[in-house]
Amino acid sequence: MIKCYNVGIYANQGFMRVHTSVASKPKWLVHVGKIGYVSPVIGPDGVIYVGLLNGELVAVDSDGNVKWRHAVTTAGNPDYPGIITSSPAVGKDGNIYIITTVDVTIKDRRNEPSKMLQVRRSSLHSFTPAGNRRWSYRFPANTSVLGLDAYTASSPKVWGDQNIFIFVPAIYAGTTSRIEILVIDQSGNLVNKTEVTNCAAGDEISLSWDFMKNPENVEPKLAWPESTLAIADLDPKIHQPIIVMADNYKTLIAYRWNFPVLTQLWSNCSDKTCRLTSPAVFPNGNILLGGKDGVIRCYDLKNGTEKCQPWYQADHGVLNAPILFNDRMYFVAGNELIMLNADFKVEKRYVLSGQCFGSPVLSANHIYVSTTDGLYTFSLDLKDIHKNPDIVGGISTPAISQDGAVYVVDQKGILFAF
Repeated sequence: MIKCYNVGIYANQGFMRVHTSVASKPKWLVHVGKIGYVSPVIGPDGVIYVGLLNGELVAVDSDGNVKWRHAVTTAGNPDYPGIITSSPAVGKDGNIYIITTVDVTIKDRRNEPSKMLQVRRSSLHSFTPAGNRRWSYRFPANTSVLGLDAYTASSPKVWGDQNIFIFVPAIYAGTTSRIEILVIDQSGNLVNKTEVTNCAAGDEISLSWDFMKNPENVEPKLAWPESTLAIADLDPKIHQPIIVMADNYKTLIAYRWNFPVLTQLWSNCSDKTCRLTSPAVFPNGNILLGGKDGVIRCYDLKNGTEKCQPWYQADHGVLNAPILFNDRMYFVAGNELIMLNADFKVEKRYVLSGQCFGSPVLSANHIYVSTTDGLYTFSLDLKDIHKNPDIVGGISTPAISQDGAVYVVDQKGILFAF
């Protein structure tokens, strides 16, 4: 049995313990611009931040007014990476962190002018709540001529109150794929670079780059997402959080952060290739992940051992980590929203009529699922169901604020507030 309790998952991470309303009529809506597989993120002052595929970061206040827009970089220029493929992150001090990535094919004028060269590289940027740039950090170059420079489509993760650090995974794809964890400080300097794994095959982590570079003419695709790091700070007195990562190949791994060193705590390696979701770490010390094979996995944060077997296996792949509340687990597999009990047994499932590329999010009384044919509101027992067909979503996960407002961005680039 898995005891979930009333876990207090923090804002922007899938659960907000406030009461919310059915998403029927929006309080307001505003056009922000086209997005990829990203979610709106809410700052400590209630401002909503959205990263766009044209390289802009947009800030919208809780009344629906655009506070500012910042062209983070010039889209499509390999020297200034352009598209935003992941959600922003906001620190406790209100500063915002966003990653941009270039993915272009250019002529290799250095060696063979007729040969085409693929360029893919990411940069991390920081902005103040007023929209002023603080700094930009460009990911490392690949020392091998056979692969791409360091990049990611994952979201950055922020940890710390005064000594704040940003953790991001970096992929070097080529004849083999190497994954590293980069740690950047508040001055935009790299303070740690730790290799996680070397994958046996090429570009192991799949994303729909065609859609993200050309959203006007390409339909979104059900691509396997890159894994985002999880930070578990269950004992804040020691100020040494645990960083958990799934490499999307065979390994789930955990590190202890003690500035300036990442020390490996444990590694759980599968015998076969296993595409996993981002890990979700809960205050009871459980790590939960979904898999492309439909299996919901549970591990112990302390030592990486397997827990709560036999694990549940859905009929379709699970793209995003499960959410827990009151000894119930919720996740989307294929076009189904599934609810499990504490023994990993199905309590209820609901077939969605549209596709869902994001995660469900929970308040204290509702579940919200954004699909390609509408925004669903469920009661926690999945008995009461409402669909708002006016929102053509599916590629973005909704967000819930501390005052109970629900925000979602649709495929037309409209931000709705409920």
